[in-house]
Amino acid sequence: MTNNLFFKISLFLLAFFAGFSNAFSEEAICRLTMCGENFGINPAPNIFKTRGETLRVYVKYGDLVQIAECDASGVTVSIGQKRGLTADPCDTYVEITVLPGSNAPERNDVTITLFGRDLVGSRTKTCSFKINIRYAVPSVSSISVKKNGAALPNNELIAGVTYQMTVIGTNVDRLNFFGYESQNHMLSLTKRPNATPSAVVFDVRFDNGVVFDITYWYDDRICGLGVTTFRLANAHGISDGVELLDDGLQGKYAVDYTGCAGGRRDKAVSNRRTLERVREQIPNPVPNNQSLVTAREITWPDIKWGVKNIGRATTTTFTIELRDGNTVLQRQTINGLAKNENKLFFFTRPKSLKKLYRTHLCQDQHLYLHRDINTVEAYQWSDPAKFTIVIDVANAVEEVNEDNNIGEY
Repeated sequence: MTNNLFFKISLFLLAFFAGFSNAFSEEAICRLTMCGENFGINPAPNIFKTRGETLRVYVKYGDLVQIAECDASGVTVSIGQKRGLTADPCDTYVEITVLPGSNAPERNDVTITLFGRDLVGSRTKTCSFKINIRYAVPSVSSISVKKNGAALPNNELIAGVTYQMTVIGTNVDRLNFFGYESQNHMLSLTKRPNATPSAVVFDVRFDNGVVFDITYWYDDRICGLGVTTFRLANAHGISDGVELLDDGLQGKYAVDYTGCAGGRRDKAVSNRRTLERVREQIPNPVPNNQSLVTAREITWPDIKWGVKNIGRATTTTFTIELRDGNTVLQRQTINGLAKNENKLFFFTRPKSLKKLYRTHLCQDQHLYLHRDINTVEAYQWSDPAKFTIVIDVANAVEEVNEDNNIGEY
């Protein structure tokens, strides 16, 4: 009789504890929050290596969770605050802090599992959720600005000149410096290829002002981190730069083969001021005299060319050249140039005589080549199809724009 009673009691207890354990079968998560943001099943929250984050798991029986496990190595999971005894089971929560170490794998869908215990101490699975483990949070250790590898004298920048900005740190290739160019006093910013997690180089052109800080942000959303500024070791002043340009070319002689009065006439062409000077050497044709032309031997004006500085003053000595193709026709040395100053020079050809005429048969303002051009040796010369002016031949002057130092005419 006693044995039978004991047997019945044992069956009752087993059934009771089995039913109690079943009551703690896996529950559906009501919601998951981190940094004030709600997460569902997808997308999973991103957690960055070496940076712990606390997730609040709203789930029935969350206040009874005693064990938290992760299926990835190198990840520490701990249990924090809880809330229970709520009218709504979905208001019950447990806080879980997840800290991936530096050796944790970078992968998606890492599983965190939460357990409680039944009355006999056995583990009962409460719920599970996914996280994504990301790289270590980027950090900047230094930012330097140089010109072709050379340090800047007095930390001075010149507006419009291209410099190299190097960012050193951890996972800095994950940082984004775009979108804050104006705040950083930048005119342009270009990321060079071959960036590494420890170093990124940008080609940058600055605007006027003073640069104390460089502002950037993170490619991925990271709790508590947003737009960040890095204080440079030294403030960099930005001033107007030197900007040398050719000052144009006048006096080039060319021929336009055109028709006039039923025949071919070869017209001398050049810039307006040069033609005016030549025209002054040839009298006007007499109106209404159809056969009359006025012809004269004239001296064609020299080539006028030069350089101007539309930027700040420079005391640096530099050279300029007038060329016919690769042949240097004239070279000039300039010992500095003030702001808005120009220097003009004249190139005299080996020959400069021409015989031209004006006629009332055509537009009397035009200058036509006399037939003697073909027989008189002194008249037989021509200018190159293209003159080239090269400014700052040896790149002695640091300019705002080094790409506009060649002019062709």
